[in-house]
Amino acid sequence: MDDGVETSSSCRRQRVCEEEEEDRISRLPDSILIHILSFLPTIDAVRTVLVPRFRHLWHFLPTLKFDHYWYTNYHYPQVDLPFFHEKFLDFVRHVLILHQNATINKFVLKLELNLLYSNLGEDISDHLEKYANRERRMASEVDSWIHFAMRKNVKVLNLDFLEIGDSQPNASYRLPSVVFRGKYLTELKLIACEIKPIGEIQLNCLKLLSLKECVLNDEIIKQIISGCSVLEELSLLGCYGLSRLAFRNPSIKSLILYHEALYNERLEISCPGIETLDMAGSMELVDFVDVSSIVVSSTSFCFGLENSSEKYQKVVELLKKLSRGKMFRTCNECILAMEKHNLFYGIRQQRAVACLVFSAWQLINQPDLLFGWKYLEFELHPTKWHQPGISCLLRTSPFLESLAMYIYTESNQLSPPNGYEWMESHSVDGENFWSSQEGTFHCLQNHLKTVKLYGYITEPYVFDIIEFLLKNSMVLEKLEISTQATFKPSQQALYSRWKAEYTKEQRVEFSQKLFSLPRASTRAVILFSP
Repeated sequence: MDDGVETSSSCRRQRVCEEEEEDRISRLPDSILIHILSFLPTIDAVRTVLVPRFRHLWHFLPTLKFDHYWYTNYHYPQVDLPFFHEKFLDFVRHVLILHQNATINKFVLKLELNLLYSNLGEDISDHLEKYANRERRMASEVDSWIHFAMRKNVKVLNLDFLEIGDSQPNASYRLPSVVFRGKYLTELKLIACEIKPIGEIQLNCLKLLSLKECVLNDEIIKQIISGCSVLEELSLLGCYGLSRLAFRNPSIKSLILYHEALYNERLEISCPGIETLDMAGSMELVDFVDVSSIVVSSTSFCFGLENSSEKYQKVVELLKKLSRGKMFRTCNECILAMEKHNLFYGIRQQRAVACLVFSAWQLINQPDLLFGWKYLEFELHPTKWHQPGISCLLRTSPFLESLAMYIYTESNQLSPPNGYEWMESHSVDGENFWSSQEGTFHCLQNHLKTVKLYGYITEPYVFDIIEFLLKNSMVLEKLEISTQATFKPSQQALYSRWKAEYTKEQRVEFSQKLFSLPRASTRAVILFSP
């Protein structure tokens, strides 16, 4: 009996606590509740209309996000394309009609939209004309949504019209010119649209401009930049129509560039004021005229270079331009490219290497090609084929003070990576590579103070690198090793499923081997976070 009374009392207390919790939320001012709603996808924020306290608060949302995939989930019904889900269109119309906030902080629209059929010309069949009319109506409605955001003095505008699969630049949706008169815009991100602004460009508050797979030309990007007096970061990813990027806007400090070069188009860059350059794609087709203020540079190769001496020499010239910076980040592919120098160094007298050997070897054979960076960071799929590349980086970076390596797992340790099969014809002794290194590593003798390794630290050849660095780094102060930070912090969420996992026995075994290694520097401290 007493147990029943106690249980009943406990239930009543729980209900009272829940009611009090509900009352506390209800007592919050509207401004705080609206702020909370702004973190939800707009489709979920609107659903709070069913909660009495929230009711119509979504009418005052400062952030509006619309994503066509909410209704399609990438699965389209068996209908004629282009397909625009009516429920999605009705939802956007409904929200915009009832929106009452005077301003919008952020407006996001993701909708697959191009004018493929509309651009076929006048002599098309009635069947295709139906598709073209559907596209034009959708483009016109999107125009009205964008004008709505601009009337609300939007600060952050993110428009993504990219279709699944290949983009089609000749059929891109043309962005309304009103966007480039957004005097309140601080951040503008555009994906898969055509940019041909009419009239004066006034983006006086814009600090970040990101264009991905957009259609523009040299003159247009020049006009846009000239109209952005406080722009700090410029991102151009796979854009079409550019051949020269030149500006002297002193506020722009960061350039992010992906040069796709579908038809081997060259791109000339003259940006003497930028301090940070993050670059990927067909770098062998990029010509640096002036990047004299570079402090931090990052490169990512997307194509192999082994079959073209001309390509290779262009990349060499690019790296020379970046060598004056203080920090250099590179990718796994670049390590392989660097390996090529060392592999060819050992066989440069053989007939098979031909003229490719000389262009490849120039990077470390000429004294004026030594790199001046003090901080080096790279990602690595460790195989024996990577050892010469790492050695090359250490030899050619005499002022290096800090080294960071992000270790990926590699399923195939026995063969060179795809695109570098030619390496199999050259002998690389992975087991004894580091013990056989001769000559001077100036950075190890005089400058290298910090080494960091993250991720799959028990992969083959990684421990050999650690042992070599500890034995030869005369002024080393700290060696930091972690299995937790598998990738760079900015990539943790994306690659969390690849996190390095080790048993307690594996961690203990690695730790014992690590701390038993001899150290050339008496000040060297080892920090191990398993």
